[in-house]
Amino acid sequence: MNTEPLRVLEEFNSLCQGLKKPPKGKSNKDLVGQAFVHSVFNALGKYNTKYALVVGPLWVQGLEFIEWDAAFVDKQRKPIFEGYYPPEDIIALFELKASGIFGLKKKSKGEPKQKTVGQVVSTIKNNFMQAKSTCKNMRECFYISLKERTPKRKGSINYYSKTKKLEPNVVTCIMFESSSIEKGQTPKEYPREWQKLVTKLKQL
Repeated sequence: MNTEPLRVLEEFNSLCQGLKKPPKGKSNKDLVGQAFVHSVFNALGKYNTKYALVVGPLWVQGLEFIEWDAAFVDKQRKPIFEGYYPPEDIIALFELKASGIFGLKKKSKGEPKQKTVGQVVSTIKNNFMQAKSTCKNMRECFYISLKERTPKRKGSINYYSKTKKLEPNVVTCIMFESSSIEKGQTPKEYPREWQKLVTKLKQL
C-alpha cells in the first residue's frame, strides 16, 4: 500500500479529533472538509512547483456561483482580490470531498429536493466543463475523495463506479474504500489512484 495516502488519512483524522463537536442542529462539515483539503495539499504541493498552489475556498471570474477547493495558478499573476481569480490565470482546479458523494438511487415523492447520485455526479462534471470553457489556459480538472463505497449487496448504489463516470474529462482520485475506514479496519486503498493523481500533477 502507498504510504502517502495513509499519511493524509492520519493527518486528517488527527485534525478532526481536535475539533469541538457542534451543538445540536449545527454542523462543522465545512471545517471538516477544509481539514481534508489541508491534509491533501500538505502531501501534494511538492509535486508541482511550476505553478502557484492556492488552497481555497476560491472563485473564478465569470464563474462566481461555483466555489473551488484549490487551484494551480500562474505564478506571474495576482488575484483580483484574495480568493478571486481571473480565468486566464487558472491552470488547474480541484474539488475535494472528505466523505464522497451522496444521492438517491432514484427520485421518490418523499424526497422531492434530494438529488439522485447521477444528478450529483452530473453537477460536478458540469461545473468542471464550465470551468474548462471559461478558463482558456486550464490544463486539468481534479476531483479527490478520501473515501467512497463499493457495495457488497446486489442492487445497492455503487458510489465508486458512479463517481468514476467523471472520467476521462476529470482526473478522479478516490483514496479508500469507505467501509474499511468506518468499521475501524485497516484502510483499504483503491489501487493506482494516488499514483495516477501524482503523475497528472507532474505533467501540468
